[in-house]
Amino acid sequence: MTGWRLGSRSGTWLAVADPAGPETAGQDEPGGAGQQTFPQTDPAQLGRLASSDYLRNYSLGMVLVAVVVCLANFLSAAPGQPAGGQLNLLCLLVYLAAVACSAARILRGSQWRTLAWSWLAALLLSSVVLRSQLPVVQIGSGADWSFGAFGFVAAVVLFGQPLAVMVAALIANSCIGLGVLAALGHLDQQTLVPYAATTVGVSVFPLAAAIFYPQLVRVARLAAQDIRGRQALLAQELKASQVAADRAHRSAAIEMSAAPLLQALADSSADPQDPQIQTAARIESARLRRLFAEVDEVGDPLLHEVRASMDAVERHGVAVTLETRGPIPGLPVMLRRALLEAPMSTLASAVGSARIVIIAGPRSLSISVVTDGSPGPAPAPPGRPDTTTTTTTAENVTWTQTSWEPA
Repeated sequence: MTGWRLGSRSGTWLAVADPAGPETAGQDEPGGAGQQTFPQTDPAQLGRLASSDYLRNYSLGMVLVAVVVCLANFLSAAPGQPAGGQLNLLCLLVYLAAVACSAARILRGSQWRTLAWSWLAALLLSSVVLRSQLPVVQIGSGADWSFGAFGFVAAVVLFGQPLAVMVAALIANSCIGLGVLAALGHLDQQTLVPYAATTVGVSVFPLAAAIFYPQLVRVARLAAQDIRGRQALLAQELKASQVAADRAHRSAAIEMSAAPLLQALADSSADPQDPQIQTAARIESARLRRLFAEVDEVGDPLLHEVRASMDAVERHGVAVTLETRGPIPGLPVMLRRALLEAPMSTLASAVGSARIVIIAGPRSLSISVVTDGSPGPAPAPPGRPDTTTTTTTAENVTWTQTSWEPA
């Protein structure tokens, strides 16, 4: 930043650079060495990942349980069944195929409705065919292996469906045995009581797994909300710290540049009628307007700050024209200050007319100002290695250009 001091020999006001400017510029500039950074992660994406991990791991665990129960029940019961090995094997293949398709769906993270109902119908149909071949004494016993395996397979197939569907499936599984018993004429207390106890035993764990799934969905949703809340809170803290840093830097800039001039006017060491003092005052007025404009949230901050300087000189009757060529890229605050310092100081020295030209390229930007006034106090260099400033003067014409090309 530029300040003002009285020349020791000539008695004129000179623009001098802020000694702390180049060393501290990177600390306040977004992306600089001292700037806090925050990972640009979409909160919704984090929420989806958390939910997917919770539900996928639980569902795959239940897939493994269903496979183990099917194989264990089949190997322990099928050899003693009168239904025959082929019919038992066919029922086992239907059960395992339903589990395999459900596992593939879980890994893809997709949902199904029609296929879930189709697989549920296939499971019930295979159970009806197999259990209808059993004698009364084996209904609901260890030999009735599909009865105990059905609940776990149905739970895997129906993950993501309403809980009422799972309850209805378990009731249907129990009704199949009751239907077989009724067809054989054995709906007596001696048969129904053991069957009811077995029904409760084979249904309670699959039902608990089905009940736990929506609770896990709720937990995953709350975890996603917590992640989004943390992201929003950290973003607010980061924004607040950046606003505080920018405010402190602007305060220091005002103290370094405008305060000495105001102090000189206050203690009468500077003459308000001196043309150089008047020019210095206009430069400081334009600079203050740019500093204040930096806090505005606009689509193109560079043009916004240029127009703030234009407004300052137009109040003194100067006619200013502005031309832009090419899309202006988004630039950090310190780079915008370095680009605007010299051209806007020349603009503040205009007497009757001025012209501003901004040329933006893919990786370059130049700002030039032509005025009909004298160059005024020489502005300090921008203090950045990637910017260059050139000033040319002729009779009643001053041209200043600052260019930026990243290394």
